[in-house]
Amino acid sequence: MSTTHHIFLIPGFFGFVNFGRLVYFGHVRDYLEDAFARERMRVEIHRVRLGPTSSLRVRAAELLRFVHETAPTSAPIHLIGHSTGGLDARLLVTPSLDIETDLDIEAHARRVRSIVSVATPHLGTPLAGFFSSMMGQRVLRLLSVGTIAVLRRGRLPAALFARGAGAVARLALNRASPPLALLDHLESELLGNLEPQQRELLDSFLRDVRGDQALMPQLTPEAMDLFEAATADRPDVRYGCIPVLATAPSLRTRVGLGLGAWAHATYSLYAWLHGRVGEGDGIVPIASQRRGLVLHEAHGDHLDVIGHFEGPDSTPPHVDWLTSGSGFSRPQFEALWTSVARFVAAGPPAP
Repeated sequence: MSTTHHIFLIPGFFGFVNFGRLVYFGHVRDYLEDAFARERMRVEIHRVRLGPTSSLRVRAAELLRFVHETAPTSAPIHLIGHSTGGLDARLLVTPSLDIETDLDIEAHARRVRSIVSVATPHLGTPLAGFFSSMMGQRVLRLLSVGTIAVLRRGRLPAALFARGAGAVARLALNRASPPLALLDHLESELLGNLEPQQRELLDSFLRDVRGDQALMPQLTPEAMDLFEAATADRPDVRYGCIPVLATAPSLRTRVGLGLGAWAHATYSLYAWLHGRVGEGDGIVPIASQRRGLVLHEAHGDHLDVIGHFEGPDSTPPHVDWLTSGSGFSRPQFEALWTSVARFVAAGPPAP
């Protein structure tokens, strides 16, 4: 019988396994199952849930616990991390790692065969400084709640949408920031428009966010400089990466959006993000994403690459979180994740 390899999909900050039908790695997992079958590699694929904004050390310890409880002790392991998830994977296999755990770190790290990072801020991101501020934390929570509410309900009441879009526009246009009280009020209204079961899930998620927000300061370029100095590659692990580059904002793209209010609001947000990040995927600079062997260069935004792009005709449909005008499509998604499956399946080179 062939060996079963265990694949772990690790989310980035604000990552989750699912909110009902809204699944972080849903399309990725489904496609990888078929891709690994084509590579004749026997796998079990696991979606990991970690503290959404916990420190890298805490997230690495949670990842270790999840691997310990999921994969048999003799099974080879492969870690695939999106965004901050790539840093969690790197930290876990760093030789002589010291994190708070009662598990044998080295015994688990020795079983890791490959790490793939997708749109990962190996050198940090300028956005981390803003989102570490009191205003930034409120904005990030509001965007998270708003996105989930829209994806779950399809649309928001007109008055609530107008106030939310106005707050986003003020921020995106670099005018005076919206008052904190307004952001808190909008968040409460958004929660109130969800069904009780959905609200309970989101309340639990936001409690986790409020309880531990150590991650954001660690993702600044200055802090990641120390991370780079403190972590080391494991000699027997193969490292690959997927850099992601989105289209720069333009008037032509905005005109092409048509009359959709949500598309224009999220495009304004994307334009603001791109202005702070520069060349990159709207969240992470492209220069920060390259580490290890480049497996595929994707043309899309930070969320397109994990399946959250406009594709209503797919089964299940793809739903866009953020309008960037990059035109990411299902064939591009499949090409990206085929390259990941082939890298993982190839194994180490012959001696």
